[in-house]
Amino acid sequence: MGWSEQREVDPAPFLASLAADGYVRFPQAKRFFQRFGGLAGDMPAYRVAGALDRIDFDPARTIACTCRETVRSYEARVQETLVVIGMAYNGHMVLLLSESGRVYGGYDTSFGA
Repeated sequence: MGWSEQREVDPAPFLASLAADGYVRFPQAKRFFQRFGGLAGDMPAYRVAGALDRIDFDPARTIACTCRETVRSYEARVQETLVVIGMAYNGHMVLLLSESGRVYGGYDTSFGA
């Protein structure tokens, strides 16, 4: 996917897309996007041998596919502010980061750390 220990990108475009959709930007999000923002790649599929699942860390793309109300319901469940950070499983799972630095995955009404 192009990640390395030295990777550092400008997080401003990622943070701007979050702000435009009403997400609260917090320091952990800035650090996450500096290291992982814009990365995308394939990983072995969870249930299908030989198949691949796509993962990406593009909040603008995630925002276009994720209802803000769904994320608010996740926030209520964990009692923390969340921001979208990307998608996994070919766009079926939204990836989220909490203000405390925990990463969560949401799949419709299923949600977990």
